[in-house]
Amino acid sequence: MQATFPTGEPTLGLHIPVAGRLVASLAGAGSVAENERSYGLNWVNGSIADVEFDHATPGIYQTLLFICSGSYLRRILDGTRRPRLIDSFLCEKAQSTLTTVNATAMIRGIPQLVNSNPYDGDLSRLYLQGQVFNLMAGVMSDLEDGGSRDQSHSDKANAKIRAVCDMLRSNLERLPPIEVLATSVGLSPRELGRTFRVSTGRTLLGWVAERRLEEAARLLVDGALPIKVVSHRAGYAHVASFTSAFTRQFGTPPSEYRRMRISRHFVPGWMTGQE
Repeated sequence: MQATFPTGEPTLGLHIPVAGRLVASLAGAGSVAENERSYGLNWVNGSIADVEFDHATPGIYQTLLFICSGSYLRRILDGTRRPRLIDSFLCEKAQSTLTTVNATAMIRGIPQLVNSNPYDGDLSRLYLQGQVFNLMAGVMSDLEDGGSRDQSHSDKANAKIRAVCDMLRSNLERLPPIEVLATSVGLSPRELGRTFRVSTGRTLLGWVAERRLEEAARLLVDGALPIKVVSHRAGYAHVASFTSAFTRQFGTPPSEYRRMRISRHFVPGWMTGQE
């Protein structure tokens, strides 16, 4: 599958995987793998370019695409501090670039918010514009925090961290001691902590907190559990603390998140398919 960027000026593209795994390719800039832990970012310095998307695994895939011209990017970031990577993009002689960025919870939540747009007409457009600003704020924060991936980080180390993440996902409510996790993948606790942060961009406990809040978001939508019960399952003793953490991660309080997800509308910009 192919996405074309025919803006007539340099363009920023974001592709955020929602379901499935893809490999994105850009002529002259190589290829990157995208999955639930990362999203693709490309800068096309030309009047037109094609980004190729291939299935990394068979099955259903879904990706949110966002395309922004260089002039619009300058306008919305006017007066704000820009990460060095964005500044390098906006240089006149910037080369076309394709990279991946570690996906924070905020970025992963944007497609859900876009897909759950409860409005129509002008309100719908304002709502989606707000999510665009949230998306750009999240990307700027990710890049400022050094989220752009080091492609030289070893596949072996990443495989160990994936194994740890799988163990953590299997029982988010009762986490194994870090010594047990480290021993299971042949690392010391200190090595595990350091490698985990390099691979995911998050501390182990921070990553777990994000996954617990994602599970809380699922419970808010899929069931009729009171918010107090959901907060306890997410590991919070007080609803107020849960509400603050949830709002930071998803950009909206739990009660509003549940209400917004009741109504779903088709939103242009989704790329879906099946193999």
